[in-house]
Formats: sequence, C-alpha cells, structure tokens
Amino acid sequence: MKFETINPYSYDMPERETFAAAVLLHYLNSLTRDQAKEEMERIVHQDETGRIVIEGNILVSMFDTALVKAYGHLMHAEDGDPLEKAIAYRLQEYKGEKIVKNMSYSFASFLHDCLKSLQDE
Repeated sequence: MKFETINPYSYDMPERETFAAAVLLHYLNSLTRDQAKEEMERIVHQDETGRIVIEGNILVSMFDTALVKAYGHLMHAEDGDPLEKAIAYRLQEYKGEKIVKNMSYSFASFLHDCLKSLQDE
C-alpha cells in the first residue's frame, strides 16, 4: 500500500476517528516524507516481543497539533461568522485524549498502515 493511497474513509471507524484520521493524514502530508516517517515511528513501533505498541501520549500531542494547524483559526473564533462559531464549538469535542482513550482496532490499523507505507517506500 502506498501512503498516498491511504483513505481514512475505507476503514470501519466511528465518525470521530475517521475525522481524526483525516486530520492526521493532512498533517503528515504537510511534512516531508522523512519527517512523516519519523513522526509515525515515534507513535507506532514493535516492542521486544514483536507486539505493536502505540504511544498514546505522543499521538495525543501530534493530533492536537495537527488539529490546531488545520483548523486553528476556527477553533479560536469568538465573533464574526456564525458558521465559524458553530464549527469551532464542534471542534472542541475532538481532543487527542478522547481519540486515544477510546481508540478502536480499526484506528490502530490505520496508524499501522500509515507507518508501514512510509517505511516501505
């Protein structure tokens, strides 16, 4: 699988996770390939027994950074367009901690696929 072909909508994830996956992909695509690979290797790796480990604290931080980078101006909307205020209110529900705390197997698979596709090319 190529990194460029990963589609978060093809995974069977709840809406909140699909949104989070799309935000993460947008963020990773804004980096160089090597930077994206480094970021993913900090989050997903194998331990000494061969199990896949996801570093939740690092993922929380990366997601929150990606969300602010993508939607920062909306998240801080205080006056002006009512639509922007509504979007800002809705975005408050998408915090990295909530995403990681309730992570599904499908979201973990998405993260693993991102890493593997970045390593394979």
